[in-house]
Amino acid sequence: LGYTLSVREVPTGAAPGALIVVAGRWREDDRVQPNIHHVTNEVYQLFVRQGHPAEQIYYLATEQLDPDEDEVSEVDQYATSSNLQAAITQWAVPYVGPNRALTLFMMDHGSYDNLYLDETRRERVSPDEVDGWLSELEAKTGAKVNVLIEACQAGSFIDPQKSLSKEGRVVIAATDAFAPSYAS
Repeated sequence: LGYTLSVREVPTGAAPGALIVVAGRWREDDRVQPNIHHVTNEVYQLFVRQGHPAEQIYYLATEQLDPDEDEVSEVDQYATSSNLQAAITQWAVPYVGPNRALTLFMMDHGSYDNLYLDETRRERVSPDEVDGWLSELEAKTGAKVNVLIEACQAGSFIDPQKSLSKEGRVVIAATDAFAPSYAS
């Protein structure tokens, strides 16, 4: 099994693509939930500071969040699998293409082959589901895809037997398939 890594300079004036940020929840009163929200808010703000238009960022969370502190929530939808599917396969389509990537940042607790979107409502997502939605988007648009998963056992999403990893995608997992990840 081999990997090819290429580093290229982004051309000046390159059009931004789309960003989907997911802030999931494992349980009510989870002591690390503020940390999860802090990180996802910072990801949102990082893209805005780099010139990414706010209308090209889709934020899924289990509560209203205000990363830019303007007293208006930037959360577009509740964190569910159907809302994530719609964000990838419908919302992102006009914002991505061969030279405009989709970046998907997902953070919460996880288990092998699962990321908890809202475990209090049994809302989870698997690598096969995400792969299917991303494949649909890639087929429609020719977009490149970047996926970052920050959760326990996130490496199970890129296990060699899983389909989330494929040529042309950048997939970064916070841990291997069996290790914990700490939202500290």
